[in-house]
Amino acid sequence: EMATPLVGGRIERVYAAVGDFVQRGAVLAVISSPQLAQLHGKMHEARTRLELAERNFSRVQRSENRVAVLQSKARLDEAEATLRRTKKLIDLGAGAGKDLVAAESSYRTAKADYDFQSNISLNKEIQEARAEVETSRVDVRHIEDEMRSLGVPVVSGAPDDHREDTSLVSVRAPLSGVITERKFNAGAGVEAAVPIFSISNLSTVYVIANVPEANVGRLRVGSVAEIRSEAAGSINGRIGY
Repeated sequence: EMATPLVGGRIERVYAAVGDFVQRGAVLAVISSPQLAQLHGKMHEARTRLELAERNFSRVQRSENRVAVLQSKARLDEAEATLRRTKKLIDLGAGAGKDLVAAESSYRTAKADYDFQSNISLNKEIQEARAEVETSRVDVRHIEDEMRSLGVPVVSGAPDDHREDTSLVSVRAPLSGVITERKFNAGAGVEAAVPIFSISNLSTVYVIANVPEANVGRLRVGSVAEIRSEAAGSINGRIGY
């Protein structure tokens, strides 16, 4: 199995050498990548736009719409008062029916306007502000997903930490095993998708052996085989093929 960076850059630090046993997920090296620095900048800009959009949306809800609602409520109160006064005059015999019709019409118009202004979802400015929030939120989510796909841990909604080098990304072990090859040292430049380490799981190994032609007929798949090595000693196995 190969440990491969998903972005190109310069190897800043190396933590593993050939022969080391590493656990899955262990940091093997750290790469400084200009691509990641640019992505961090884009994420900061997108989060800033989202924050401004949310503030504007809140402002529109609190201020502009409130003014419109108050104005329409004042007109409704006035129309309602006129309607009550007209009805009272008619009851006293001092008013005309046409005045009542006009007062009722004015009241219905004022009531409809108040209902419209009270319904925030119908307010154009509110709709535009809400759309800007949703667009900004999608932009942030896309950038965060892109960074996660490159191996960068990103927490949604977390504040940006400008104290750390945003160009750094870790190369981690894809499985537990022994480092059998290290192709680059610290300071080397690497490209994306170029393997840096080879890792082998030595719990199961295969030995390819040369056998004298005279003994080939004695070999059977599944037969016990003893492998002797100065480094590993004597190991028992079976013939696989």
